[in-house]
Amino acid sequence: MQHQLFYNVLADQDRLTTFYPLGDAEFTDLDDWLLLHYNEHLSLSEALGTASPFELIDTDWNQEDDFNDWVQAHMLLHQELASALGL
Repeated sequence: MQHQLFYNVLADQDRLTTFYPLGDAEFTDLDDWLLLHYNEHLSLSEALGTASPFELIDTDWNQEDDFNDWVQAHMLLHQELASALGL
């Protein structure tokens, strides 16, 4: 939902970014989903002039430590984007 919010706020400012309906995706291929997710974050970071996101695609969600690291880094990335948008 926050991805949609980021997209909507930027669109209201006539700043279009890449948007994929990530919540609607089927997890038949996690690598594809991670790539789309990364591309969306890259587009948001470029539009807002924030640091490029960490490699969202370089993770193995079957490894608990990798998954937890991904969730933590992803949360921090969302906080940075929300701050840049004044949310």
